[in-house]
Amino acid sequence: MNSMLRKHSPQDLERWLQEARAGSEESLQTLLAVCQNYLQDIASERFAEVPDGEAQRLVDHALREVQDLMPAFVGTTEGELRAWLQQIVLEQTRPLPHQRRTDRGIAEPDAHSTSNHDSASTPENRNAPQAGAFDGRIAVRYNGVGRPPLQPEETSRPDLKTRPDASRTISGECGAESPSDLPELDGLDSVREIGRGGMGIVYRAWQGRLNRWVALKRLPPAFAKDPQSLRHFRREAELAAQITEPGILQVYDVLEIGDSPILVLPYIEGSDLSRIIKQRRSLRKGEQVADPHPWATKSDGEFLAQVLPFFDKVIDALVNLHRGGVLHRDLKPSNILVDKNGNGWISDFGLALFQKSEPTIEQLAGLGTPGFASPEQWLGDTDIDVRTDIFAMGVTLYQTLTLELPYGRDRVTAHTPPAQLAASTTRGWPPNLDLVLLKAIQPDRLCRYESVAELRDDWQRVRQGRLPVRARVNLRRRLNHAAHSKPSQTVAALALLLAAALITFMLLPAAPIVRTVHIQTEPAGARVALVPLNPENGIPDFEKALKPKEPTPSTIRGVPPGLYLVIVKKKGYAFHEVFRTVPAPGEARPPTYGDRFLHTDFEELADGSAELPTIHLPDANVHQEMAFFNGDNAFVLGTANFGPDFAPPHQRTVAPFYLDTAEVTVAQYRSTIGYLPDQLKRVSPADNEAVRWVSYDRAVWCAEKLGKRLPNEAEYEFAATRGGKTRFPWGDDFGQVKSWPIGKVRIAKHDSFMADKPVFGLFSNVAEWTSSWCAPYPGADWSTAPVQKLRGMRVVRGGPPSVVQGKTQENDWDRLGEPRDPRWRDGQPQDAMLPGVGFRCARSVQPPVSWNESE
Repeated sequence: MNSMLRKHSPQDLERWLQEARAGSEESLQTLLAVCQNYLQDIASERFAEVPDGEAQRLVDHALREVQDLMPAFVGTTEGELRAWLQQIVLEQTRPLPHQRRTDRGIAEPDAHSTSNHDSASTPENRNAPQAGAFDGRIAVRYNGVGRPPLQPEETSRPDLKTRPDASRTISGECGAESPSDLPELDGLDSVREIGRGGMGIVYRAWQGRLNRWVALKRLPPAFAKDPQSLRHFRREAELAAQITEPGILQVYDVLEIGDSPILVLPYIEGSDLSRIIKQRRSLRKGEQVADPHPWATKSDGEFLAQVLPFFDKVIDALVNLHRGGVLHRDLKPSNILVDKNGNGWISDFGLALFQKSEPTIEQLAGLGTPGFASPEQWLGDTDIDVRTDIFAMGVTLYQTLTLELPYGRDRVTAHTPPAQLAASTTRGWPPNLDLVLLKAIQPDRLCRYESVAELRDDWQRVRQGRLPVRARVNLRRRLNHAAHSKPSQTVAALALLLAAALITFMLLPAAPIVRTVHIQTEPAGARVALVPLNPENGIPDFEKALKPKEPTPSTIRGVPPGLYLVIVKKKGYAFHEVFRTVPAPGEARPPTYGDRFLHTDFEELADGSAELPTIHLPDANVHQEMAFFNGDNAFVLGTANFGPDFAPPHQRTVAPFYLDTAEVTVAQYRSTIGYLPDQLKRVSPADNEAVRWVSYDRAVWCAEKLGKRLPNEAEYEFAATRGGKTRFPWGDDFGQVKSWPIGKVRIAKHDSFMADKPVFGLFSNVAEWTSSWCAPYPGADWSTAPVQKLRGMRVVRGGPPSVVQGKTQENDWDRLGEPRDPRWRDGQPQDAMLPGVGFRCARSVQPPVSWNESE
């Protein structure tokens, strides 16, 4: 097998890559075997003088990285794959022993593993001053060494044009210190290792003659023998040592131990901005955060008041850096440090360049961090300039203020539609601050600020309540600014202008906004129909279905933006019903942290049209193991048991449908998606347990990949009440429910009944997502504030609220009159991941639209 893989053809490799992306486990395993051979070759070439054991360790670590990152690799040729693997070998992460590796990367160590080695009672610290504490620990930050594991949005994407981040390490605040393996260094005492990464080991030391703590950075032994690694390391020292401006860390000294240089760096008490952003995001979601940074706990207004002055100084520091002739090329929150006094420091000069130097091919190899690297930096343009740092600084500002990345972690090109900011997002910001951010992060560098000084000028102007000079300000904003700054002089002019605008608006009909949309299927040659969803309640409007005449690949013109049910069919395959999003012109792709949901994703093409994700037709026998329900043209949905206005009974047509006989299991979900939700992995579930902690988006995604869809709530209620004939799936007697365990499927003996096949768990085990929107039923009064909050959410069925939250202990699930019955509607946000919510799949028996010969 090994010799066969070494002799594979380029066509074989490209086919394996394509099939692995499509979900083929066999092709993925074949690719990993090919990568292992390549990694062995690369290690033999690059580390010929390294002992065999050390080289094999590098290969083993690199292969684990490849296995994690392979699903996102976008190359198609052998050369691209080899180049990517070489980067991973040279710049892989080396976690400390107490870190644990997950299938999503390097996880932070357990909180219990952090011990305080700064105590004055330790022998090495008895004669040294006590180090101050911040966030529970002292954080050493410099040049990417000593910082915590990168957050998802700052992890390098495994693209040929992307350099995996060489500095993913842990900091003093993340884990315990270790004894130093350095020889005794003149003038330095109490040397302790505090972190290590792919391109550096960091130590803390007391420099007695200057009465200060310092950090020491050295190359790992394997890389100290590599000329390219040494060249990067020495260039970093050379650049950083020449910078003495406020807000920029510099190198104090360079020591030599044999052929391995050691950098002497500042030792900073504090955190980095990325950690604060992550903690703030977690707290917003209601998650527990151990020892949060004070900034992370502030209200929106307090946080804004803290970070705006903070960035005043950081932007000043970047101006000074550029005046010194240095491009940073890796600005991002994890490289901006926040000391204990709230001051900002720009760090990590591993990718920096002198602007006046002649870049080498190595320096232009598209290095950087996805999401923060500018389009020209991805491409490795030879004329890269300060605008690449302006882009990264703009993205950093955007993420700090919104907690999101403007373009996600995908590669941004000069033709990517510019990011947008909703007015609700900027509430509380200084007026027009959004214009400054959006100009800084323009994909086309010709549209960005030409210098950081220009960015700083506009930034300061809006901070002072003035209009920006270089960011484009439309008439509405100018009038609004004038009305606030000079109200008495603008009232008359504003009234006239508004009257003229109103007349113009009334006389000129508004042109509808439509798109040209491309749809592909696998295999091609399928008939397709786009059925718009009602924006108020999400119900498909089959009367407005768009059905192109030509089979797929289809180009459909005049498609209004919005959400659609897309139905495709082809002879020899089962038809498929999937959801897709047709974006508005200029709408940005949704942000991502590793997953691209098929129902929300799209690709904006250069000609202004939109390409939707490919639809894979399922096997003709996909419904064989599902239960059949014949439906009802006059099914009564809802009940008055919960009050006359919450879910009043009304008639609904339920077409014949198939339904899974049990919930989707852990094994099914893992084999379909490739991994389990992090919360579920912590409890080590059995393969035959119902999957849970799955968001609506992931449930829709998994159902589509299984060749099915989620049931709507009418289908769910029809099945769970046996066509409206019983209160519960098993009958009318609730007394059979003695407990409500969440776990394995098909074991609740009371909760089963016979359709054409036995059906289990419709009102036991986990509650289940449906595809229905939480909209009011006809005749319902949803005017109260608590009920209004349910609008726009997705309906969960099959369990009372306590079960949805995973609270299934006795005297818990039946409190306050619980449980209700399968007619109870629980609304949840579509990104909610809850301990008691899973899902099962459904399919229509016949396509809900028809095609005639002329279509």
